[in-house]
Amino acid sequence: PLVLHGASGIPDEQLQRAIKLGHAKININTECMIAWSDACRTTFAEQETAFEPRLLLQEGLAMVQATVKKKIKQFGAANKAAGSTSLQRR
Repeated sequence: PLVLHGASGIPDEQLQRAIKLGHAKININTECMIAWSDACRTTFAEQETAFEPRLLLQEGLAMVQATVKKKIKQFGAANKAAGSTSLQRR
């Protein structure tokens, strides 16, 4: 299967075409890290006295998960992994 490295920022219609042409894996790490860092910056600004890493990083993690869920749906990959339904339940 073909892998598309560095797909963050590629227009949706081009990603859909790449999938139709056989790309089985699409890497979107930059989009995930932007979502994480934006959420963490907001949390740091709002929770200036907080020091617990789990609290400070929790919203960032949630935003990465939301980004991945959105991309799974966008790519038409929901429920395609063998035996995997964990994202569907959340």
